Amino acid sequence: MRDVSSRIVAVSAAFIGVAALAVSAYQAYISREQQRASVWPRIEILMSNSPTTFRLTLRNAGIGPALIETAEVRVDGRAQPTWTEVLTALGVPTEHSKGKLSDRVLSPETEQDVFSPSAEAAAAKLFREGGRVDVWVCYCSVYHECYSARRALEAGARMRHEEVDDCVLAEGRAFKH
Repeated sequence: MRDVSSRIVAVSAAFIGVAALAVSAYQAYISREQQRASVWPRIEILMSNSPTTFRLTLRNAGIGPALIETAEVRVDGRAQPTWTEVLTALGVPTEHSKGKLSDRVLSPETEQDVFSPSAEAAAAKLFREGGRVDVWVCYCSVYHECYSARRALEAGARMRHEEVDDCVLAEGRAFKH
């Protein structure tokens, strides 16, 4: 009888130990998920346009910093390496002001203007034909969980967000500011 009691106590102790380990592992998982959620970035590609002005802005609407790794800007489906080449592909004057589109950190609830053509002709062309231009930005959280945002530069265009494995682009496709 004493041997059976000892076994019951040993099995109970082992069960309690395994249950405590499982609870601890689950608690660690929940804690990590909470930490990840507390630094989640979310980039929005915003534009302000009219027949005479155009401005492209990145905004971090998330609660953590966005490490903007790379970007791609396409005109008619073809990657363009610079804003000058974007405007050239659209057939408009190439004078513009710009900010950095990639290789930067955008703090939560901040925004950065990244492009504004100086010539009214360029703004007018972007106002009329912004659907020809597609902007893609890839960014990561501090835990290197990466996301992308994509938007055509036309009024009413919807932004698409998705989680991605990494922010690597094929040679020649990355935007160089």
